[in-house]
Amino acid sequence: MATEQGPGTIERRPPEAGLNRRLEEVAWGVFLIMIGIIWLVPAGKLPEHTWLVGAGVIILGLNLARYLKGLGVSAFTTVLGATALAGGVAGLYGIDVPLLAVLPILIGAQIIVRPLMRKVAAQH
Repeated sequence: MATEQGPGTIERRPPEAGLNRRLEEVAWGVFLIMIGIIWLVPAGKLPEHTWLVGAGVIILGLNLARYLKGLGVSAFTTVLGATALAGGVAGLYGIDVPLLAVLPILIGAQIIVRPLMRKVAAQH
């Protein structure tokens, strides 16, 4: 697949890029449909954290689809999806998790651990 970059320039993208884009588009579509359905349901009929559980499941599902198709899995969105899912499930059980405080901690930990994991993998 080729795309125009400018006058006389053509960028070649591997076929996996098109598949990854389609997977992302499907995930966005499902997310927007979920939000629309949640907004249509009368207030108080769904638990408050339903959207967070749904968002987490969609993000983790996207990364699972990427993994199953042999595409690169995004560590950032995996952490984001797991945090959303955990926060949403905790919220359904009445546990208030400060997600805006937890998320940067998890992302920072991932940034620190990633180079260490590469070093360990290179040694084996």
